Amino acid sequence: MILELEASVVTSRPRAVRLVIPFFVGVVLILAALIAIPKASAAPPGVFQPPHSDYGVDTDSDGLFNALVVEVNMSIAQTGDYLISAYLHDASYRLSTGNSTQAHLDPGPNSVPVALDGWRINVSGVDGPYSVELSLYERTYGLSDSGVHTTAAYSHLEFESPPAYLVPPFADVGVDTNGNGRFDDLAVDVNLTVEQTEYYGLSGNLRGLDVSASTPWQSYAPGSYSVRLLFDGTAIHEKGIDGPYVVDFTLYMRDWQIGFNNYTTGPYRASDFESPPPPPPRNLGTLPGGRVSFAYAINDAGQVVGTSEGGSGAFLWQNGVMMDLGTLGGASSSASGINEAGQIVGISNNASGESHAFVWDNGTMTDLGTLPGDYYSEAYGISDAGQVVGYSFDSSRTYHAFLWQAGTMTDLGNLGVAYYTVAWAINDAGQAVGGSSPDYGAEHAFLWSGGGMQDLGTLGGSASEARAINDAGQVVGWSLNASGTTHAFLWQNGTMTDLGTLPGGYAGYAYGINDAGQVVGTSEDSSGVTHAFLWSGGTMVDLGTLGGCCGEARGINDARQVVGGSATAAGFTNAVLWTVPGPDGPQSPGNLACEPGSASASPHPIGGGTGGTIPAARSKLDAFGN
Repeated sequence: MILELEASVVTSRPRAVRLVIPFFVGVVLILAALIAIPKASAAPPGVFQPPHSDYGVDTDSDGLFNALVVEVNMSIAQTGDYLISAYLHDASYRLSTGNSTQAHLDPGPNSVPVALDGWRINVSGVDGPYSVELSLYERTYGLSDSGVHTTAAYSHLEFESPPAYLVPPFADVGVDTNGNGRFDDLAVDVNLTVEQTEYYGLSGNLRGLDVSASTPWQSYAPGSYSVRLLFDGTAIHEKGIDGPYVVDFTLYMRDWQIGFNNYTTGPYRASDFESPPPPPPRNLGTLPGGRVSFAYAINDAGQVVGTSEGGSGAFLWQNGVMMDLGTLGGASSSASGINEAGQIVGISNNASGESHAFVWDNGTMTDLGTLPGDYYSEAYGISDAGQVVGYSFDSSRTYHAFLWQAGTMTDLGNLGVAYYTVAWAINDAGQAVGGSSPDYGAEHAFLWSGGGMQDLGTLGGSASEARAINDAGQVVGWSLNASGTTHAFLWQNGTMTDLGTLPGGYAGYAYGINDAGQVVGTSEDSSGVTHAFLWSGGTMVDLGTLGGCCGEARGINDARQVVGGSATAAGFTNAVLWTVPGPDGPQSPGNLACEPGSASASPHPIGGGTGGTIPAARSKLDAFGN
């Protein structure tokens, strides 16, 4: 019984709800209808009564219209506060301006004037007739009516000029703020006439480059002004587009665009402007367990080779990873050169303890042996054809430059002497460069080509040595000058040019050259501190360090990446990668155009005896200094 009662109570509640809901819904609908019916049936309180009229008004008697007035006709049925809005435009909306007028209107015919700024019509450059979109609002009713009026045919020149305007002619000039011969900014001077005190701003854009400049907002009193826009020279350089440039100007008054003009600059080149600053030097690190490393060469793919403490010594660095190349079976190795195929050359101890030149190719290290009768060899450069150059010597320590190709090592001869001849680099034409001398005091740079060895001479001193060559036959190295000072040189077409040193430098050595004729090397000051340099188009710049005292640059590729060694803040030398500006900025190489050469390698070898172990990697690191 209890269960039945509970069930009946529960089932009765939904029924009551079902009865109440329709009742409330019906009440709401009836009220809504009662409210809506008067609104829908009521006539609007006012409507437009065309035709309307328009006319120009000259308030300052200068013969130009300060405003275009549209006389708007209406028929008002209900007394109230009204707003009459007028929006004037041409067919393309190049001209776009509007205004509104409030008025308390009584029933009957009414006419209300709406004035539109004349200077905005002048600025647009668009002639009439114009379309005027009209809207009529009543305070409580809302939008009461809308319509369109077409004006008479006006010329935009019949209207007053704006409160401020741009006045040609304009002018431009490149601005070199740091004195390096490249423009940091393109300055465009714009003449501005102000007739009404207001806040104005000017912007400009280099058409097709999307490089912009603007002035800060400023209050100007009536008068004439020269306003300068500064376009960022680095941004222009990065676009790589030569001038002349078209500058599009826009003059603003507060939020309004009140003036437009354009101007064509002089015939600038993109390379006339400052190039972006290079990224900071990158520390390539060391092999595991090492503290000291040095990079000797880089190819266009950005693969870097050199020597490092830790592991075997010889390394290949690519994509942020340093890989140990292993040895010929001995304790240590060092890598000195790399070609575009990623073939690497250098020196390694073999299982018997001798140090031999090697070629490393895709994980396999091949012993190149020595010249007949010799026990020591070292490879420094390799061409894209796989030709390898270096030197080999015997127990009497007579150095012989060699060319190795297809398994055969050939003695390149000498400059008429037999004590010391070393080949440091080779290009894709099979031309090799190096130095040859009867003793260390009279070494001369040589160019070997097709079986003949040419003496390249000196800068006026007694000795020289060639360290790198590119496919155009340009050679770089070092030479004593007439005063006995060592300077870097560039040799081409029979002429040796002194590249000098960095400011305050005492000596200079060039070690690498790329296809754009950019040269890298080392400049040494009077205290013996070395600085890595880039020479391009007659200008030598310091590449900086990893935070330590000194650095040396040894190789450069076509991507303008430079490798070498730099002291860190902790005092250790680490392999370093610099990225430098292109040959078109900030320094231009003039008529230099050439192909990449092999980067030079290590200092003169040390060691001796009759076959004892030569710690190849360790000797090179010590030679640079750790």
